[in-house]
Amino acid sequence: MNDERTTDFLRPDAPAVPGLKLRPLTSGSYALLVRTKNAFVQPAGAETPDHLTAALEYAFIHGAPLDVVIRAAHSAPEVFQAEVFHFSEAIPISQLHAIIREVEGGLVASAAQSVDVVPRPGSEDRDAPPNS
Repeated sequence: MNDERTTDFLRPDAPAVPGLKLRPLTSGSYALLVRTKNAFVQPAGAETPDHLTAALEYAFIHGAPLDVVIRAAHSAPEVFQAEVFHFSEAIPISQLHAIIREVEGGLVASAAQSVDVVPRPGSEDRDAPPNS
């Protein structure tokens, strides 16, 4: 099982953003992006995302100390945004393109790992997975 999609998804090295070391996208960090309503993981048709804020939130979730991230993500939205602002003060604007590239790469890799479950031919509805 050593294909390119698996390697991309499970890549051991964290991406390099000068002055900032980001942890790779994981199922846990993806759950935090969803919990905090990050614009990069909102469903299609949602209001126009603020890419700058979404990139800074992503950098915070993947670059700040994990205990700070978890505490902020489980706090009020205003607390989370204040932590993101405090963290992002150290990120030069010139580095945002590298963060956005990492976001795109991580989300594309995670989408490549998704699986559609299709009922077996001839199976009865009671055997079908939910929503099939």
